[in-house]
Amino acid sequence: MMWLGIVVPVVAAVAVGSTLLVTSSGSHSNSAPPTTTDHQAASVNTTPVTSGPVEGSMPLPSGSPPSPALATLLPPSEHVLTESWVRLDGKTPQVVVTDSDQSASSPNGYSTDLVLFGWDSFAKRWVNIFDAAKTPAPGNDGTNETILPASAMVSDLTYATITPTPGRTDLAFWAGISSGTNAPFDEYIVHYDGQTVSVVYSGSGEGGTAKVVGVAPRQQLSMTAEWVDPVDPECCAVRNFTQTVGWNSSRVPGATIPTGYQVLVDTRSWMGVYVATRTGFTSSADSSATPPPVVMSVVPGSPAAGVLQPGDQLLSVSGIPAPTNPSSIGPPVIDQIDSQQPGTLVVLSIERGGQQLTENIKLSSYANPAEAQASAPTPGYLGVQVAESSPSSTPGAYIAGVESGGPASQAGLEYGDVITSFGTNRITTSQQLQTVLLASPSGTTSQLVYVDNSGTPHAVTVTLSTYPSPGSSNNATVQAPFVYKI
Repeated sequence: MMWLGIVVPVVAAVAVGSTLLVTSSGSHSNSAPPTTTDHQAASVNTTPVTSGPVEGSMPLPSGSPPSPALATLLPPSEHVLTESWVRLDGKTPQVVVTDSDQSASSPNGYSTDLVLFGWDSFAKRWVNIFDAAKTPAPGNDGTNETILPASAMVSDLTYATITPTPGRTDLAFWAGISSGTNAPFDEYIVHYDGQTVSVVYSGSGEGGTAKVVGVAPRQQLSMTAEWVDPVDPECCAVRNFTQTVGWNSSRVPGATIPTGYQVLVDTRSWMGVYVATRTGFTSSADSSATPPPVVMSVVPGSPAAGVLQPGDQLLSVSGIPAPTNPSSIGPPVIDQIDSQQPGTLVVLSIERGGQQLTENIKLSSYANPAEAQASAPTPGYLGVQVAESSPSSTPGAYIAGVESGGPASQAGLEYGDVITSFGTNRITTSQQLQTVLLASPSGTTSQLVYVDNSGTPHAVTVTLSTYPSPGSSNNATVQAPFVYKI
């Protein structure tokens, strides 16, 4: 029975400015300042050094304040890895420092940080204007996770300036950040306006690398990484992808209005639907045992708009083999679609209203503006437990339990009732009810018809709620469906 809604090696190259190169023994040498058009990356050796803070060895350009005294700006336990200067606001240079410190919560016993110091012209001193270990990661949802958390193992931390448009230079940095099984690769761009530093872009992949490409003032940040599909988060990459971020301007007659950084190229394919499924931890080696995902919503302006409908079940893609890795999870059809490049015309087999159909859809990419504006729907919760087989002679979904206080309970449904329709959908089996509800987001209001123990039919109106949070339900088996973007 089921509750448905029913219930790092030593490398360091020059960045803009004079860069301090640090070896594993803690020795260092100064490099000559490159030209201001040089945007090579400074790659950091994240193996901790034991020589303590290094200071005073990095000359700043003529007319600058004295070099920062890192011994007074950093805690005594932190060890400098690299030090270089950049010019982000067109005025006094800023100083970029990477350092390491011991961390009992990190898998390798130490943490790595990137700190940006700016000159306070009023107080005549260097001040910390950005600290990646203390800055909340974008989209952390209140988890207090920072950009470079002390609990993570940071590898290949690299930074470089990026000039995406005339009159603007920002700092880009990227690294592998691992705190468990997966090793995500994160990239960030920060902007300094002379007063404050703000994160203006963030992206991620798995096992990736990045670089600043192009010539100022039209530089871009390009990342190549593994695409680990959400249906297989602990398994294997579907394929590699490339994402390029650059400056975008919206053009109107007589003016160009800057709108900031935007993904210009992304080779991950996108169909434009959100699907829901109840399989998230079932091996897909036997695809017949994996129920197909159900379309929950179709994104306007996407390739699927006007072709697919909520309630469609995605069965397979013609000519594309299903994944055979026994460690993969979730519906195989999702990996089939994601394995194809943008621009590919896929022949998709679906089930709609009990009939199998074939639809041709030309895939777009994650760079499609419609994708950026889309948001995932929230699964709807009815609050009943249905049996796979029914002791009742009435065809429908037999109710084996009702969640107290849920939408079904409020509508008067009880144990032993049989649901025979939901909205415009006739229900003859529990599987049919599950499919219909997978396509129904929270807030959906529909007429529900059921037959009680005496054989009397009833028609009630129900509004689906959101799923109860883990542990708050009277039944511990309540679990919201998995929602995936395709």
